[in-house]
Amino acid sequence: MHIRLYATKLTTLRLSDEHQRLLEEANEIVADGSEDDPPMADVIQECTTFTPVPLPI
Repeated sequence: MHIRLYATKLTTLRLSDEHQRLLEEANEIVADGSEDDPPMADVIQECTTFTPVPLPI
């Protein structure tokens, strides 16, 4: 397992490959377009506040 580090002035994250992949996927969802690169804080905020809608059976 590889661990990646993301560091800012306030936070350091250690991410496994799977968590890195999920974070990149979330970044694509939060971005306004292919050229947009939202701040990591915005991506993490969206991930922690997102409530999935249950699918009908």
